[in-house]
Amino acid sequence: MAANFWKSSQRQEWMADRDEIKKAQQRDINVLSVEEQNHLKLFYLNVIQLLGGKLAVKQQIIATASIYFKRFYLRNSWTSIEPYLLAISCVYLGTKVEEYGPISARKVLDKAKQVATEHGDPLIADYKQAQIVECEFILLESLDCSLVIYHAYRPLMNFVEDAKLDKDFVSLAWRIVNDSLRSDLCFLYPPYLIAIGCLHFASIVKNQDLSVWLGGLNICTEEIMEVTQILLDTYNLMKHYQPRAIQGICNKLKMFVKNKDHAAGNYRRSIGR
Repeated sequence: MAANFWKSSQRQEWMADRDEIKKAQQRDINVLSVEEQNHLKLFYLNVIQLLGGKLAVKQQIIATASIYFKRFYLRNSWTSIEPYLLAISCVYLGTKVEEYGPISARKVLDKAKQVATEHGDPLIADYKQAQIVECEFILLESLDCSLVIYHAYRPLMNFVEDAKLDKDFVSLAWRIVNDSLRSDLCFLYPPYLIAIGCLHFASIVKNQDLSVWLGGLNICTEEIMEVTQILLDTYNLMKHYQPRAIQGICNKLKMFVKNKDHAAGNYRRSIGR
């Protein structure tokens, strides 16, 4: 495990520029439009949040699972594995990596079925424990075993202490960091800059001037503005997100996600194995 973000595999292998992200979206353009891919990603990231809530795990596990999910589809087609199966496996792997304690595949699967029943998932299948375990191995392979994630939560709390912000402000900033997981910020900027961007966004919402404190950080203002704009774009996407439309998007995807009884089927074929 690297001692810090700058020496980590996250920094060296999993940062991407906007062109790489756009290229990934074009991979499935004949199946799903960019807008449909964005809505699908938002849907399953919400599912991961709900599943984490059902399991009563800490937010860091949910954040780790969310980034695993986004990493997989940055490098693989939406048609390679059923997204719900992958989402479940991301949470299962996240509980192990973050050392939450023993949570069985059966428990994760049972809670996933509850989420599907209560909130609806167009691609839900009667998954077996073996499929969750198999998908976990596929996920490990795709992530190249780069499992340690540096999140924005720790630098956020350090900055909060330095800026001497009150509890209401901190609570809002924390929620914004949570919502940032719905964006591609984790590929574009280091955790400390995401944290600063979330604090800046919170200051706008609260109409609280942080300009003096921000000015003392010796951070590029342009980068802070870029993070803030991505957050704003993400909230606009969330605002116009229509859960009912997901059914149609998933029906389109379902036509291409084949061999559902074998989770690895399409993935193995896509990498020539």
